[in-house]
Amino acid sequence: LTTDIAAIGEIKTETETTRFYVDYDDLMLSLLKEAAKKMINTCNEYQKRHGKKTLFEVPEV
Repeated sequence: LTTDIAAIGEIKTETETTRFYVDYDDLMLSLLKEAAKKMINTCNEYQKRHGKKTLFEVPEV
């Protein structure tokens, strides 16, 4: 659980950092999509381990 919390915190920090950019060029948009995908996958893995039935869909990147 501690590892999951640390991973989610790291992804949250990356996502908040990109919020300060006004102009999302292709690279930044790609990085933001990848960070979101990682966060969704981390949440899904957590839910699987803890017996949750509702899983988020991972968008195509």
